[in-house]
Amino acid sequence: MPFTSTDLTNVDAAIIAGATVGRVTVNGKTIEYRSIDQLIKLRGVIQADVQASAGGCFNKARFDNPI
Repeated sequence: MPFTSTDLTNVDAAIIAGATVGRVTVNGKTIEYRSIDQLIKLRGVIQADVQASAGGCFNKARFDNPI
């Protein structure tokens, strides 16, 4: 099941609140996090999924083979 804009809003709210330990509900599941870094990574995943579902465009860099 794809992420929703509500999931993104929930994660944004936790980041804005400065929460360092807690829970956030995403995609109908409760996720425990232990740092802002984990939330920021989760936000990136959700944002990419929401944009892809909406037909939006986003760039993803690859660094596995430079030449």
